[in-house]
Order: sequence, then structure tokens, then C-alpha cells
Amino acid sequence: MAMSFAAPWTIIATIATPANGLHFAIHGWPGRLPAKVMRASYRRFRSFIPSTPSTASKGGAIWRSCLTSSKASGRPRKRIISMGRAWAWKYRLNFLALRTWSSRTTCAPKPSARSLFASLTHTRQSMPPFIADPCAQHVPGRDDYPAYDAMIASPELPCGAAWLGSCLLEVGIPLWKPWGIDDSTHWMHLGGRRWQYQFPGSAWSRLVPGLVHGRTFNLRGRPVPQFTHAWPGQLPMPERLVLFIRDPRDALHSDWRRRLRLGHNESPHLHDYLTRPSPGIGLPPPEWLARFMSAWHVASKSVPTLVIRFEDAKERPRETLNATLHFLGLRVPARALANAVRASSHSRIVEAERQLLADGIVPFALIGPGRPHAHRSLPGDEQVPLDRHLAEAAANYAYPAPPVEAEARCTPGATNILLAKLLPGSARPDILEHCLRSQEPG
Repeated sequence: MAMSFAAPWTIIATIATPANGLHFAIHGWPGRLPAKVMRASYRRFRSFIPSTPSTASKGGAIWRSCLTSSKASGRPRKRIISMGRAWAWKYRLNFLALRTWSSRTTCAPKPSARSLFASLTHTRQSMPPFIADPCAQHVPGRDDYPAYDAMIASPELPCGAAWLGSCLLEVGIPLWKPWGIDDSTHWMHLGGRRWQYQFPGSAWSRLVPGLVHGRTFNLRGRPVPQFTHAWPGQLPMPERLVLFIRDPRDALHSDWRRRLRLGHNESPHLHDYLTRPSPGIGLPPPEWLARFMSAWHVASKSVPTLVIRFEDAKERPRETLNATLHFLGLRVPARALANAVRASSHSRIVEAERQLLADGIVPFALIGPGRPHAHRSLPGDEQVPLDRHLAEAAANYAYPAPPVEAEARCTPGATNILLAKLLPGSARPDILEHCLRSQEPG
């Protein structure tokens, strides 16, 4: 676990909690540290200290002493302290620029100065972990943001929902814990509505180009949307619901191509991808996608809902974003709207990914061409045939009903398979079961 506090005038503190103890680093900088920043940083630091009273009090005392010495010092100063073992090292190294501490767990009783210096001066990309505790996804996890007030749900396939997240962030709408990612260490509160993104070498910029290390945002208090791939009932139902949907033929084909690039497919043939159960779900992709779309269609009848189609976002991005902001209760100037669309364009995303590849931060390309209605120009052996269930699910979202091209896929006991996978940890199991049972014949 890591936490970063960074600004030219404040502190960087990174915390790791290996089995051997608790390690953290304090970087002091010349000049007086604002008391508000120190109090906020201290509160966040204390939340990561083990709950035993003796350890917590010791951690608090060490933290305060480090702040005091940093304030009193007239030069850059660093103090590194290890708890859980009886050692403490103090290094006074002058750096022209602050660098983020990249902590690494180790079983060695004492790190060498060379390895310590390398960890301080070398920044490498690391992918953020997913949140393991389902209940931790129910709230944003920030003091100023006690709850979500909207949900933006999309299937776990390439469907363009990240474009909407990028646009909302550009107009000042916060993006907390997107798609279940633990981003607790990626943001530093600078006071008021000012937040700074702190994730050097982040691969997120090829999905949300604005997430650049060191960038400061002025985030609004509302709305607070939750981006998720969850099924209805897995998370608390929102006040407002936005469904981001793509033509299932294009979504499935794009996912197949992406999995080929990542090397996740056991077979390079599209037919095998469409007929084999997906890992973690237990149903073939066309079948679970049809059930996902139908389940959210049922759930949307009980909450104010806006449906955004990938094709509309591509062909009319400004109008689509404006309609979304109106639905969320926000009005922004036309210039801000145009800037958000421009900053989130596909060309910007491709440019960001190209830079990540050149810097060696990501090993492979992830972004596809992002064309609407791509299935119309695909060769015959790459066409995704629509069965009756998938065609009916697509028709619920105003997609024209094409002729059924394949027999309906129906895995025996499919509803029970999904419930066994999705019910544990669900916030509203009654809603989840209702939305899935309603799809059964009869």
C-alpha cells in the first residue's frame, strides 16, 4: 500500500505495509509548511497506521517530529524511519527536484544506501490494484465526498465509457475509484476543491488523457459519478443512472481483437472466443453480454436513466456530452464543453499511448481504431453473428433489429451460474436476482 503527498512546498510521504514492519519517508522543503496541509496529511497518515494504540501513538509522535524538523530546517531534508524494527536511518540529501518514493518490500534487515538512493531517484510505472472489498466500492472514500450520486455503468468490453470519464474530469467532475480501481494513493488534496494527481508513469493516460502526474484539478462538489462494470444490485442503486452501451457486434469484435493483442485468447479464431466461457463469469461472451444489457434495462425502469450509445458519442460528441451534463444537473459554457471534447478525442488517446510505448511504460498497444459501426466493413470470417437474445437486448437500446444469424445461446442453468458468481458481496441481492430471473422464459 502506498500513499503520496506531493507539492513543491509540502511533503511526499509513501507508506508500505509489508510483514516486516511499516516504512515511510518524509521529504521536507525550505519554508513554512501550511498548518492546514500538515493537519490533513497527518490525518490521512494516521488512517494507514495499524490500529494498536502503542503503534498508533508512536507513529503520530514520529510524524510530528518529522514535520517540526522539516519546518525548522532551512534546507531540503529527508528523514526515513522504519517502524516494526528497531532501526532508523537519517539521510540528508539535497535534491533539486522532489521525486516520489517508490517503496518496495524486502526481507533484508537494513537497506543499502545504493538501493535506497535508486528507489528515490527511479520512477517506474505500476498498475493500480483493484479494490478487493466490495463494500469499499460503495463510497468515494474521500472526506469531502461522502457518497456517489450517480452511476455510469457499462459492460466490461471496449465500449468507450472512458471517453465520458475523461470529458467529465475535464469539466471538473471527480473520477473516484473508476471501475473498482484503488486510487487512494493517486490524489493529494491541496485544500478547498484543488486536487493534484500523483501517479508517475501512469498507464491511465491512454484511457483518460488528463490523468497526468502532477496535474492539478479544481473538482466540483457535485455530481459525483461512479464508473463501474458492475451488474445491477452489486452496488447500491444510484439517484441517477447512465448506461454507456455499444453495438454488441462491435463490442465483442473489439474485445476479441484486444485479447489477441494481449495474448489472452487460447485460440486465434473468433468462433472459439464466442463459444468458450469467459474466465470469471462462466458464460460465453455473447450470452453474458445479452444478459448484462437486459438486466440493466430491467433495473433502469426504477431509476432516472440516460442511455448513451458509443456510436452517438463518436458522431456527435459535443451534443452527447452536453446531454449527459444536463442529465447530471450541470451546466457548463460552450467553450469548456469544446475543450473537454478536444482533450478526450481518440487522437489524443492514441498520442498518449504512443508516448507510453516509446517510454517503455506499457509493453503493448491497447487502443483500437474506435470506429462506429465497424462491423459493416469487416470481412465475413470476422463478423459476429447475432442470436435472438443478443438481438433483443440490442433492440432495447434503440439499435435496429438485424436478422437473427445464429441459434440462441443458452447455457443450462445460466442464471444460477451468474448468481453464484455475482451474489457474494452484493449490496442489493434482491435487485440482482430480480433482474436476472426476469430474463428467464415463462
